[in-house]
Amino acid sequence: MKNEILFSEMILLKEDLKLYWGDALKSIVLIGSRVKGNNEPESDLDVIIISDNFPVLKPARFKFLLPYLKKYAELMRYASFILLPTERSYSIKPFYLGALDGFKIIYDREDFFSKIIKKIQHRLKELGSYKQTDPMGNEYWVLIPDDKYKTSMRVVI
Repeated sequence: MKNEILFSEMILLKEDLKLYWGDALKSIVLIGSRVKGNNEPESDLDVIIISDNFPVLKPARFKFLLPYLKKYAELMRYASFILLPTERSYSIKPFYLGALDGFKIIYDREDFFSKIIKKIQHRLKELGSYKQTDPMGNEYWVLIPDDKYKTSMRVVI
């Protein structure tokens, strides 16, 4: 699947969602290998959508989006959607850390997602966080470098 087709369908979906959801639509952001340009032909397109309209329960979110997706065959086939209610988008998610390497904003009402990313970058700098690569070539974040007890934690932005 060519990125151009997926990206063009995303633009059309954005227009539909803006029309029907209005101010409730906060952000549509593409992340992952297709955005970074290192995708395989079978790679999916990772899409974050943040909206006031999404139900809190995860299973109900895709059902809410599905009627708007039906006319976009390629997105239905090749996209993976991360659907976040606005109130759940403020804490750091693992995919936010992955997005720091590259993301493409399709829509960002009042810089909503951009502000989240800037806060995360600032907080990671405060903590002295850095990326590291394991022997298998997988990258991961060391959030608190001097954490001698290796405790799990939630980073609040």
